[in-house]
Amino acid sequence: MNLQGRAPYSGIYLTRPEKTAAAPLIIYPKGVAIPIIDDLGRIDLSGGLDPTDQTKIRILMAQSVLNREEVKRLTTYLVE
Repeated sequence: MNLQGRAPYSGIYLTRPEKTAAAPLIIYPKGVAIPIIDDLGRIDLSGGLDPTDQTKIRILMAQSVLNREEVKRLTTYLVE
């Protein structure tokens, strides 16, 4: 497993380098919005379209930016 983080406003990525086709496991800390692709193909980073509870730690497995419905369906919350 490799641990990668891009910036303070993004998620933390866990990847398996031996599995090149596997989606990374992305951990979004409290207060960090999950990027959402809107109906026009634009990526929203503001959190305005993020359907998840940003007061909790969220876990998502995805290879690309997803739409609201997919993010809502695929997001898991870390139990604290």
